[in-house]
Amino acid sequence: MGVCIANGGEQSITVTFSGCHNPNGGIPGGIEVGLSSSCDCTEQIACETNCSGNGGLITMEVKLIPCKIDDLWVEGCNGEICNFTLVTKSFHIDLLPLGKFQELIQNSLQRML
Repeated sequence: MGVCIANGGEQSITVTFSGCHNPNGGIPGGIEVGLSSSCDCTEQIACETNCSGNGGLITMEVKLIPCKIDDLWVEGCNGEICNFTLVTKSFHIDLLPLGKFQELIQNSLQRML
């Protein structure tokens, strides 16, 4: 399991996997992937548990809360050991001009005083 902190908004998480091996001698079943907003996985954001063979691609489209810590997990089906790569992509980026950013900070500081 890994921990990720997102910029927020719409995100795409793609896991490409191959070379699965079942150490118990069974037929390779692939991987499962999920994203949860709690360590005990009770608050699933996205979950793909359809074991789909020895290789493939799983893409999850999610909407994340900015600066919130989420847990990403990838595991082999039925004890599989697989090679995988993980790619994330944001569908929008909010950039503020430096002057606007400074203005927002000054306004926040003035409200605090």
